[in-house]
Amino acid sequence: MQEQDSPTNKITVMTIIILTILIIFTAPLASQETQISFTTTEGTWVSLDVAPDGKSLVFDLLGDVYALPLDGGRARPILTGRAFQSQPRLSPNGRLITYVSDKSGTDNIWIAKADGSMPRQVTNRAASTMLSPAWSVDGSEIYVTVISLKGFSSFAEIWRFDIDSGDGELVIENKNGPSQPLVSAPAPGPYGAALHPNGFDLYYTSVTPRPYGSRKGATSQVIKLSLETGKTDPVLLESPIAMKPAVTPDGRQLVYGAVKDGRTGLKVRELETGKERWLAYPIQRNQLESRATRDVLPNFGITPDSRALIAVWNGQIHRINFDDGNDQVVSFEADVSLEVTPRLNFPQRVEQGEVRARGVQQLAVSINGRVAFSSLGRIWITDLTGTATRRLTDTERPREFMPAWSADGRWLSFVTWDESGGHLWKARADGKGE
Repeated sequence: MQEQDSPTNKITVMTIIILTILIIFTAPLASQETQISFTTTEGTWVSLDVAPDGKSLVFDLLGDVYALPLDGGRARPILTGRAFQSQPRLSPNGRLITYVSDKSGTDNIWIAKADGSMPRQVTNRAASTMLSPAWSVDGSEIYVTVISLKGFSSFAEIWRFDIDSGDGELVIENKNGPSQPLVSAPAPGPYGAALHPNGFDLYYTSVTPRPYGSRKGATSQVIKLSLETGKTDPVLLESPIAMKPAVTPDGRQLVYGAVKDGRTGLKVRELETGKERWLAYPIQRNQLESRATRDVLPNFGITPDSRALIAVWNGQIHRINFDDGNDQVVSFEADVSLEVTPRLNFPQRVEQGEVRARGVQQLAVSINGRVAFSSLGRIWITDLTGTATRRLTDTERPREFMPAWSADGRWLSFVTWDESGGHLWKARADGKGE
């Protein structure tokens, strides 16, 4: 008697077949990878943070994270690879770094040692955009802006996550209305949590996007939340458009982004007296009229002695003293090495001959049972079976819409639209004239 294959043998054979197929199809892709390497002394939309010991900083560049002496020099890559890793923040004790990475397939919060070793995923969210993580004062939690989708609507919220368990809690919800149907509009809600050194107050940017069809632009203001009572209060600042707050380590000053004459700069406010002054103007554009996927302004850092602000604009790292406003460029040199995989391309051949209409608009039925509709920018007439379809006109006039039958079913009216404007037409239903 012939011995039958056992289920285990069948599974083993199937596994070998699947692995063979994967090797065959992935080998060509691996061989087509391109390595792009270059050295740069500039960066665009760079977020950074200053180490608690004041000796170094970390910054992101093209999806990798680098460490750099505070005085400048050669940057050392600490987080690299195919994943896009950005917006690094050092823990209060300087031993850990948190950052946003899409290594899991979508944005999530990760942490690693300050040298980039032992990275691990903290959150496990799907289909969310995360930005501007910030440590709690005791280093046990991370606050982060989470942009979520609900149907065709997006909204921003601030959550906090325990770094050990990954458990999350909603801290600030969106109270700024629905999102706007604009590609260039940010999601409404709170952005960029910034903790006060006292551990009890949290500052953030409240963003309201430009209303659809309105000339009024997007607005933003700085809000202070008491983590003890849950009470929120707007911070009354000199600039009506304020964003990206940060408190100095000594708790005495508030730095924020402000808009003047359509350009963005940084201002500093004495929290005790309320006095304000410009620290740097202009710096770079804000993202209030964009999707703001990495916040409305890049993250900046403040030295632990509260004497200087470190930020990037015009491609360079700037160190600005709070006392005299002296601006010193911190020069750096970074070696960039990126793995570029081939673009997934699925060629589609354009069919020749008759074209199948995928959409029918403005259906109208006549008294004698004929049907008129708009499709492919033309008016068409057919019977109720849809078997005898023809165009109403034979002109090259573009964009015919909105057919309407006369009471006797002999005429059709319709509208057109082109570069000269809109027009109203009528035509005989038998196609013998207009």
